Parts: sequence; C-alpha cells; structure tokens
Amino acid sequence: MKNILLSLSLAAVSSVLSQTAEQMSTRIYFAKDSYTLTEASYHLLDSLRSTIKDPAEELLLIGHTDSDADVAYNKELSLNRTRAVQSYLYDHDVRNRIHIDWKGESKPLNTNKNEAEKTLNRRVEIVRNYKDPNTFTERFSKPSTSYFINPERDTVIVCKEGTRIFVPAGSFRTHGSNLAVELKITEFYKMSDFILNNLSTSTITDELLVSGGTINIEAFTGGEKTELNDLSALHIQFKDRYEGDNMQAYYGFEGASVTKWSTDTPAGTTKMDSILVSKAFKMRNLDTMEIITEQLKNIDGTIYKVVTRQHRNHPTKDFETFVDMEETSQADLVNAILFSPDRSISQKIKPRPQIPDTMPKKFTLASLSLGLLNCDSPIFKILPDFRKDDPTDLEPFIVSRTLEVKVENKETPSISLILDEVNTVIAYTRRENNIYYFDNVPLGQKFEVVAVYADGRGVMMGQLKDKNVPKDPEAALEELTLKMKPCTENDVRLAVQEIDDKRSN
Repeated sequence: MKNILLSLSLAAVSSVLSQTAEQMSTRIYFAKDSYTLTEASYHLLDSLRSTIKDPAEELLLIGHTDSDADVAYNKELSLNRTRAVQSYLYDHDVRNRIHIDWKGESKPLNTNKNEAEKTLNRRVEIVRNYKDPNTFTERFSKPSTSYFINPERDTVIVCKEGTRIFVPAGSFRTHGSNLAVELKITEFYKMSDFILNNLSTSTITDELLVSGGTINIEAFTGGEKTELNDLSALHIQFKDRYEGDNMQAYYGFEGASVTKWSTDTPAGTTKMDSILVSKAFKMRNLDTMEIITEQLKNIDGTIYKVVTRQHRNHPTKDFETFVDMEETSQADLVNAILFSPDRSISQKIKPRPQIPDTMPKKFTLASLSLGLLNCDSPIFKILPDFRKDDPTDLEPFIVSRTLEVKVENKETPSISLILDEVNTVIAYTRRENNIYYFDNVPLGQKFEVVAVYADGRGVMMGQLKDKNVPKDPEAALEELTLKMKPCTENDVRLAVQEIDDKRSN
C-alpha cells in the first residue's frame, strides 16, 4: 500500500476532446489518491445528465491515474473512479447503458514529470454516444416487406406473418402528391427474431416486459421518407392477442446497440404543428372587445391546449392578454374529437376513423409514430411471483436478482438473456470490461444466454443453456462464463432456431 500524501483539493473541470461530431468526451478530475467526487464534480455531472435526452444513448467511462504507486494499485484506483461516476449517474436516474473501462496509469496525457501534469491524469473520461465495434446486427438484420397503398383511401394491410394494420385515409404527409405510399414493414414474433436483430423487452427504466410481437414501419413517397400527419395514427392488430392479455403499445428508442421501450413516443416523432382550433370575437358594447383563440401547440415534443384571451375596455386601450395552457397527449387527441368552447371544430381535427370489424377494438393498438412498436405487458402482470398478494404489506418484496455474465475473450459481443417461459429478452444494463450485468432477472426462472460478435474477420458465438435463477433471493448465484468461439453465420441461425423449436414443442 502506498503512503498517502496530503490530498490536494481539485475542482472538477471538463474539457471536450477531439472526437467525432456525434461522440464527445467530458473529463472528471479527482484529487490525489482519491476516488471521491467533489461538489464541483456533482455540478458537472448534473449538467451532463441534464443533456442526456435519449434513453438509448450509451456511455463509456474510462478511468485513469497518475504514475505514483504501483501498477496494480493504480489499476484498482482507476476502476473505483469509474464506479464512483457510474454510481452517481445511476443514483440520479440515468438509466442509459454504461460501459466501464479502466486504464490505471497506462494512458497518460503527458509524461507525469511534475504535479501539474499528474493532476491532468487523475481523471475519468465520459464518452457520449458510445458504439462498440460489433457489426453483428448488420449481418443478421431481418429484411422488410414493401406494401404500396393509395394514401387517400382507408386500407387494411395483412402482413406476411399475420399482423393487420388499418391505415385511415389521409394518414401521411404526402404534400399534395398523388403518388402511392410505400410502407416497409418488418415483423418480429419469434425469439430468434429478437436475438438476431438485437431487440430486447426492457424499458427505458430497465423494467421487464413480455412481448406479444414487435413491428417496424417506415413510409416513403416517391422514394423520400414521409411521416404521419397531425393527429393521425395507424391501428395495429398483432396476431397472437387474446382476451385479458394486458398488452399495450410501447415505442422503441433505438441506440447504436440497444433498443429500449416506453409508452411515450420518441422525441422528434411527434410532428404535430401548431393547429388553430377556433377563434372567437366577442363584443359586449361598442367599447369592450374580447378575442378568444384556442390552439394546439407542440412545444419540445409535448402537446398543449392553449387558450389565449385578449381583452380591452376601449378602442384606444391596448389589449390585455391572458394565456391558459393545459398539457394533453396525442393519444388523447387521436381517440377523441376536441371541441372548442364555442363548439366549433378545426377541419384538421378529424373524427376518429371507423376501424373495420375484422380488427376488434380490444385487440387493436393505435401507433402514434412510425418506427418500432412493441405489443407488451409488464412482466409482473404475467408471472405469479411478481404479484404481491397483500398490497398493505410494507416489507421489501424481492422478486429479482442481478446476474453477471463474464466473457473470456476480448470481444464486446451482443448478449441476450432469454427467459424460457415467457417472451422476454433482457438487455444488459452495464458492462465492466468483460463482465456484463443483467438487472431485474426474475427469481425462479429458467434462462439461456446467447452472445454473438462479428467484425471483418468473421463471426464468433457463445451460448449458455439450461440455467436457473434460484427462488431464494439469498441463495448463491452460479458463475456464468461465456467462451466465444469462431463459427459461421449459419451456425448462429441454427442455434437461435433451436430456441424457437424448444418453445413450439
């Protein structure tokens, strides 16, 4: 153990490194021989997390030290520094996937010849928009199927694998064009679909879902991408719905190597412009005038009903303006007719379309944006062990564990943890070098793990079968170690096909 010298108080500062436009780094600095965050560090991290808007964005934390002490000690110190940053972010509701690496003294910014230089090496670098070098999804992604429709007619599409989609007339932004709209649709129902396309059933807060299927929809007019019109929705019936399945719509937040789900539409997909609903002029006498304007406004992706009242007591006086804003949602507007105070209604706000009888309303989900849509139910509504019989019991109710999977090789594979009894694929929440952490894995569940890595040299795969999470939350966990081995693309497809076959038997 090294001698601990007088610690120097060091304010945290940040600097942007030369990265790509999408990938920027921030530096958090530490005092000598310390991995304790300072007050200034807290302010910097708070500022950083306020800018993390995309829950699918991944972060890489890299810990460093100066050259004092021995190599092993510095390695451990750099790891503890990254863990301190990761813990602070997690404790302050940053649920993005975080990768941790630690270099000790091996990657200095300078020669460590004096205290000023050493100060710059006591750091953790936070890399935004991190993407590992795995090209797995590029090789195995499922192709879409194209359907061409007349955008001015109500249309029902029966997709290749049984999904039905009702497209109301006027749903798309065609900008006056009379060209057909091409819908490129990809369906994901099998566990092999989820594994090969790197899909999971984890929400943006790492809660688990049971999937009834996923669909990806893209729309094109004349070869150019198009979007849904204001207050329009596609109505989708997934093929395996049943009475009381508790399924609802979850939208996909796509990152470089992970997709997470939320009942809210992704930022930027709510395209609704400001819409004038009504404008009323009221005169009580020759002098007094009031103008009431009702609008729908999209402010940073949130929709508000805005009522503006302008009032004056005399023609020579200025108007006094009063504004009331009420947050609403596009879902509410799609499923209802919004009336103004004087009962008028904007031409842009159309009555809810009549869904065909072949698509029962109770089995149909309204999709408010294009892209990935998942038909899911929270896992606690499906698995009995996730249900608490006595809601008044305040004792902690432990229903899940965190599992660690160690990869023996240096690659950073895509790893899926698949539950055997339900359609749930768990994404890892964080990675410390070659150890992958899966949070919220239900107790008493059987599972298997599939890992795939691909680069210019070829494909590698690792697999763990017939594993169990103990029912006892205090029981020791089995060590899970994956050995990645070279294979062919066909080997991977056969391995995941076996998972489908096992479920169908």
